[in-house]
Amino acid sequence: MELRGNVRVYCRLRPTTPTEECPWGILSDQRTVTATAKGQQHAFTFNHIFGSQDSQAQVFAEIAELVQSSLDGYSVCIFSYGQTGAGKTHTMTGKASEEDQGLIPRALAKILDCQQRLKWQDWTYSLELSVMEVYNDRIRDLLGSRSTEVSDINDVKHEEGGHTTVVGVSRTTITSSEQALSLISKASINRSCHSTAMNASSSRSHSILMLNITGRHSDGTTLKGALSMVDLAGSERLTRSKAEGERKAETCAINQSLSSMQSVFEALAAASKPGGSANRHVPYRDSKLTYLLKPALSRGGKALMFVHVSPEEASMSESLHSLRFATKVSGVEVGPARKNGFTPSVTELHQGYSKTYALRSLENNLQKYSGQQLPAMREKEKSTHHRLQTNSFESLIPERHVTADEKHDLTVSYQGSGPYASHLDREEHFREHPTSSKALQLADENSVESASAIVDSGKPVMDFNLRSNSLRKRRQDGALIGERRQKRTSKWH
Repeated sequence: MELRGNVRVYCRLRPTTPTEECPWGILSDQRTVTATAKGQQHAFTFNHIFGSQDSQAQVFAEIAELVQSSLDGYSVCIFSYGQTGAGKTHTMTGKASEEDQGLIPRALAKILDCQQRLKWQDWTYSLELSVMEVYNDRIRDLLGSRSTEVSDINDVKHEEGGHTTVVGVSRTTITSSEQALSLISKASINRSCHSTAMNASSSRSHSILMLNITGRHSDGTTLKGALSMVDLAGSERLTRSKAEGERKAETCAINQSLSSMQSVFEALAAASKPGGSANRHVPYRDSKLTYLLKPALSRGGKALMFVHVSPEEASMSESLHSLRFATKVSGVEVGPARKNGFTPSVTELHQGYSKTYALRSLENNLQKYSGQQLPAMREKEKSTHHRLQTNSFESLIPERHVTADEKHDLTVSYQGSGPYASHLDREEHFREHPTSSKALQLADENSVESASAIVDSGKPVMDFNLRSNSLRKRRQDGALIGERRQKRTSKWH
């Protein structure tokens, strides 16, 4: 899923209990939800609607690419919104069983798996996890001492690259899914939950997981991404919740911070309308919640909202309120997402994993040609590539006279092709797509032999290209050059 422009909104309907009848219906396009209340028909259209029968795995499949894009250097925010008891925490955290795991444990497992797969591409990642709650507009660390509260908004630090840190809130480097699950469980236990008239186990705070991602490539490239996953406390009407004392104060604080979030999206929506000012003030600092999420909710971030709907007839008013707000959010234009750093797309590299796997299989088949030389050759090619980048061309071909023209041809030829994979690609192409002409088949086999010879010799690709250039120059006066050029043209066209 690629997010460009508007904030995406997904709607999820909570399954009914045996005593409930769901008044909501989903149209066949899986984008429109309908209901009738007090004789009036209501319809709301979003990017996707998940019914009560959709599993946790199906929901995560729709956001997996968005989660993975945080490894590319994007600031990503996924948050769940809706009234209390609508299923927000089930979607975000879920339960311990693999089938019922929510988006948060699945997202962390996805990122950890991807960063392991990308090690062979010379990428290394540092993943720093923080989990906190905003309770009565104070920030509490859910992985450290709960006695530590952050009340000063200036203690929230937004760093370059979308990273956010909070003074006094712990950060833990994660390296495995098991460790991540343990931390999520600890945070869930520490989160503030109490019983109300509307929910026996109501979250009384906004829970925010922040993952600061730093990727480094062997060529010196550094990128920074961030993933924020937010389980918002449920909105409640005081008349229905019957909250008193401390519960009443909690409800007021929850509703106030949710109102601040609405104000942020309304300001963003106004700025994105025709004639709107891109410099319009957005009230991020009105609450700790919105200020924490500022990087992902600003221009250049990627944001996805899950709006949750309860099937209870008595909750129709709150459900309609949530859906109307979600409709406003879906119209917010935040502009194209911006990558923090200039790098190849990690998503593209990950999608190309299957092709690389095939090339490695081909490499194994080439063992009959090269014996134990391939590992050494791979290291040699890495060293060669590094020396070429530093313009140390002489070190590439020691004890050999190279003319200026040959050195130019060498540079252009090398920079236009991959050092080792190009030969594997070439051989794979000839083996899987043989030409019909016997003469051309013979030419193909000669190319295969040339590529295999490079593998056998372990010599840099540049030496092969240089010898090819020299050979071509010696043949310029030969009568055979025209015929070979004609064959080569017909082969590729």
